[in-house]
Amino acid sequence: MAEPTRTATWRVVVAYLIDIFGGFLVFGYVIGLIFGGATDKGFSLQGWRAILLFVVLAAYVIGANRYIGGTIGKRIMRVSP
Repeated sequence: MAEPTRTATWRVVVAYLIDIFGGFLVFGYVIGLIFGGATDKGFSLQGWRAILLFVVLAAYVIGANRYIGGTIGKRIMRVSP
């Protein structure tokens, strides 16, 4: 039986970076708008707002991998689940 093809490591790393930076920008800005951390230059999250951002990012990665078959970064980089 043939062994399944592995995805190149660099693709996995780039997919992870896309998810983290993209999620930080999108979710961070949305949390800043909703909970009062938005500034003229973007957003500034401190204290519980920053913790909420990390919880939302973790939920995004876990939920996307479990329920929709992969994150946006994995789909862009064509990383197999």
